[in-house]
Amino acid sequence: MLNDDEKERVSVKLFVGFTITSEVKMYLHESHAWQLARTTPTDGDLCEVRHKNNYYIGRYLPDGKMKVSALKEQESYIEAKLREYCPTLPTRAYRFSIFSQLFIQ
Repeated sequence: MLNDDEKERVSVKLFVGFTITSEVKMYLHESHAWQLARTTPTDGDLCEVRHKNNYYIGRYLPDGKMKVSALKEQESYIEAKLREYCPTLPTRAYRFSIFSQLFIQ
């Protein structure tokens, strides 16, 4: 069992986003808007994370409960941001994913 101090250092976050395939990676690499977002991120910008040997582009969800409809809104938001960064990226190039990540401070 974890003591109270250890419990405070552990957090779990849900990440939602799309798998970065080689095709998506190519489009992101060529995107000036994405390069700018990576170097000077704002609250609405997406981030890249690695999970189980894959890379994803998306965002961490806020803490608390979330309805399925809100997840669909997140998917639409992330897809819109991805289109902002890569307007010519074919829709079939990406797959939506949701997973948890454990953080220990």
